[in-house]
Amino acid sequence: MSVSRPALISWSAATGVANDSDWLPRVLASCLQMRSAIGPDESGVPEWVAETVTSARGVELVPVDFVARSVARLGQLTETASLPPPTRPGAEGQVPTFHVSNLAPGEEGLVTGRRLMDLLVAADLRVSSENGAGPLWPIAQLPRTRWLLEAELEATPALPITTQLKNMQPSFARTQTRRFAAALGPERCPPVDLELLETYVRRERGRQA
Repeated sequence: MSVSRPALISWSAATGVANDSDWLPRVLASCLQMRSAIGPDESGVPEWVAETVTSARGVELVPVDFVARSVARLGQLTETASLPPPTRPGAEGQVPTFHVSNLAPGEEGLVTGRRLMDLLVAADLRVSSENGAGPLWPIAQLPRTRWLLEAELEATPALPITTQLKNMQPSFARTQTRRFAAALGPERCPPVDLELLETYVRRERGRQA
C-alpha cells in the first residue's frame, strides 16, 4: 500500500476542463467574467518575492490529467513492489507517502499569485487574437480589496468564497519531492506557464460565450 497526496489540482493540461467548484477556477473564471485580475494592494504592502529554491513561496499546481497518470504509476509500482527506497532515516516499514508535485523549477512549479494573474492576462490577450475574435478590452488589474467587492456585486463564480478569499494568502513552501521524483521516472508535470493558462482561458471563454 502507498499514499498519494496531490498538491493543488488544477485544470486538465490537455483540455482546460476544471473542477469549477474549487477556489482557484472560481477566481480565474471571475477574472475573465469581470475583465479584471487581482493586482497589488493599494496599501503598498510588499509581496513575497521568490529568491531561491528553498525560500520560494507560492501555489503548487498539478493538472488533473498529470495527477491521474502519476497516481496510476504509483499504484503500479506499489503492486509490483518496485517503489523507490525511503528518503528519510527510519522510514522503513512505514506506508510510503508520495507528494504528487509539480517539479518544474522556480515559479513554473511553485507560482506566486502575482505571476499567476500576469499569466492569465497574457493568456487572455493571446486567446483574444485567435481568429480575430475576442473582447473589446483587455483584462485590467484591480487591488485585491476592490476586486473582491466587485466580485460580490457582480455575483461572479467567486461569490460563495469571497469571505474566505479576504483572509486567504495562498503562499506555501514546496513539498518534499525526492521520493516522488524517483518514482515518476522521465515524465514531468506541465509547467505553470502561458500555454497552461491559455488552455484554461480557451475552455472558459467557450463556456462563458
